[in-house]
Amino acid sequence: MTEIVSPFAQFFGTNGAPLNNGNIYIGTAYLDAQTNAIPVYWDDALTIPALQPIRTLNGYAVRSGAPARIFCNAANFSMTVQTSTGRTVWAVQDATSVNIPSISGPDGSSQVGFIQAGAGAEARTAQAKMRDIVSVKDYGATGDGVTNDAAAIQSAIDSLSLTGGFVCFNPGTYIISTKINLRPNVTLIAPRGSVVIKQAAAANLTILFDLSTYGATGACFDGLIIDGNRSNNNNNIAVQRHAFWLYDTNDVSIENCEIKEVAGTAVTGRNCLNPVIRKNYIHDCLGYGIGIAPAAFMNNRPIIENNCFSFISWHTIGLINCYHTGIKNNKIETFKVVGQTVTVSGSTATWVSGPNFNGVRPGNFLIYDSGREALIMSVDSPTQLTLQGAPVGAVAVAAACGAADIVNVQASSSTLIDGNWISGGAVGGIVVWADTSQTTASTLIQGNHLEGIGGAAINLQQYGAGSFVLETQITNNLITDAGLDGAAILADYRNGINMVGTGVITTTVSGNTVRAYSASMDGMNIITAGVEVRAANNFFQGMLTNIVNGASIALSAGWNGSTVSNTIVTEDTISFLVTTTATPPAASPTITLTHRVLPMRAKTPSCQMVTTSATVLQMLTQFPDGANTSTFIVSGTPAASATYRFVVRL
Repeated sequence: MTEIVSPFAQFFGTNGAPLNNGNIYIGTAYLDAQTNAIPVYWDDALTIPALQPIRTLNGYAVRSGAPARIFCNAANFSMTVQTSTGRTVWAVQDATSVNIPSISGPDGSSQVGFIQAGAGAEARTAQAKMRDIVSVKDYGATGDGVTNDAAAIQSAIDSLSLTGGFVCFNPGTYIISTKINLRPNVTLIAPRGSVVIKQAAAANLTILFDLSTYGATGACFDGLIIDGNRSNNNNNIAVQRHAFWLYDTNDVSIENCEIKEVAGTAVTGRNCLNPVIRKNYIHDCLGYGIGIAPAAFMNNRPIIENNCFSFISWHTIGLINCYHTGIKNNKIETFKVVGQTVTVSGSTATWVSGPNFNGVRPGNFLIYDSGREALIMSVDSPTQLTLQGAPVGAVAVAAACGAADIVNVQASSSTLIDGNWISGGAVGGIVVWADTSQTTASTLIQGNHLEGIGGAAINLQQYGAGSFVLETQITNNLITDAGLDGAAILADYRNGINMVGTGVITTTVSGNTVRAYSASMDGMNIITAGVEVRAANNFFQGMLTNIVNGASIALSAGWNGSTVSNTIVTEDTISFLVTTTATPPAASPTITLTHRVLPMRAKTPSCQMVTTSATVLQMLTQFPDGANTSTFIVSGTPAASATYRFVVRL
């Protein structure tokens, strides 16, 4: 004899209310109870048969209007409970009894049925339903801010090693003293802003979340606060540390998280495809904010968008060997302090005057003595820094401190840098470059707002032999105040847009606005001869010079020692003075212009002598079709000891 319901189990309808006029079916185990009924009885002697279906009232099985007990002669059975309309609200395939004491036991949820609202829903046990999502509390995590919850979190993740799924966190602070290894297709999810996973004091972990050990392809993080607790851990930046380590793992997403106080880099990607890092707040990290650097060039397609960054010591976003990257709509605020005077000796920098080193952090850079750079390893006091290695010494020289290049793109292709707000930094704002034998190609820099940059706001640079920066478009950006490092940095880098190196090829610059309110800066500087820039519709305001090194002017030998001065270059005009000596020039001398800035349209050069201290002479264009040169002939003989102004229109 088996008691089926003991004592008076109550059933509920789909609306959560006690089930009235419901039907209870008891049948053969593992078969449909409704179509495979077995004999059941009202008494334990099995003498009073109970006809099926048994009706319910107020959620109870009833006989003659009163709650009743039900018995059968089978060792086990199946059971289905339905509403009066035939909707299943509870079912079990193999039961020995259904009673309140067993339901309250560890496996009791396997005896409770569940069905979702809506057409097509299928019945299953409450246990199956609750296992859809794993909670770290299921494995003993406390979230009390004291207990080490690392093992419990790891066990929760490992429970999904074969299937993937969701690991849920209740609000609280979860301390970890060992790294957490992610599994493929596992999502860590929390109510946004209410769950902190914090590195334990003195844990000194090199990785907080490791997505490499188990190749955690498809892993996701959503809504977590990750606290590296660097004030209570080792801040030696000579040791590489990472909050998230993505290596040989694909399709990872980190969204809606806060990542802070890391004694290293927030997110590091190596050989990972399709990482998505979106809508996070990343701040107070001593390395990079996000660094994506495959070992070799690969089509990895990173997406970095709608994040907020503040006080990242090194590069906020750094790319190497990446292809098809989107860096979009991020807000980046970095630290800098300018107007300092320092002395550098060995690996020590000593403050002399101006603002001291308060606020400076390991991982920042010291810029000093007209462009020298040194990585800051530690801040020993408000007046002393320890620098990496033994940089070139200097005594009482101008200096600035702060973050390195804010967005740094190296040896990468098809990069979109769009709609970002970028502020601060002691070096560059957006830097696109290539080292020896590298190529960086097809970079679109558009719609960004850069302000208060220590060096050049946008810098294209070739380093070393065989390197190229190709096909860069710089369009519709707003640049306000750059070159704020002043005498600490090279004069060539105190400008809005900068190009360095003969390997900087096929660059277009259009529709940008460059303004100086408090900076002594130039608009655009094409530093290296041989570089050719196509430009149109750029607006410069408050510049020392709008375009520096936009063209070079060579006079033929027939000018007999005459000199060129007062050169002014715009996108489609060049004006300059030629002053002759007491020795008269020869007849029909020539002027050759080598252009570094050309209009976007085809060049159709002409030259006119517009003012002079002698007779105005006609000019003839000799070579109108050269890509970056124009040659003009003076029709006649210029006078001795005279000054001529020329205007070349392109």
